Amino acid sequence: MDWVERYELSDWVRERAKNLSAGSLRKLWLFMCWPVRQSVWILDEPFQGLDGASVMRLCEDIRMWSRSGLAVVVAHDWPVGGLECGTLIGLERGEC
Repeated sequence: MDWVERYELSDWVRERAKNLSAGSLRKLWLFMCWPVRQSVWILDEPFQGLDGASVMRLCEDIRMWSRSGLAVVVAHDWPVGGLECGTLIGLERGEC
């Protein structure tokens, strides 16, 4: 399955980016990053604007990326049950 199908992008694959919703823009950004193999992934608020199914798909992809490198995820809203992590650093009011 390719990314267009995986993230349900086929309806707007030919649409201009300026016409897309925030969630669709986030999917597009992920789609553009996917082919690049990296040893470190830094994702800032990657779940923002995504529907529940896309959040779970992204969690699966982050797990896959982290098997061959390091995935750093910064998020205010952590997906419950969707993403385990080796090390979790919680900040509250700027302090660990």
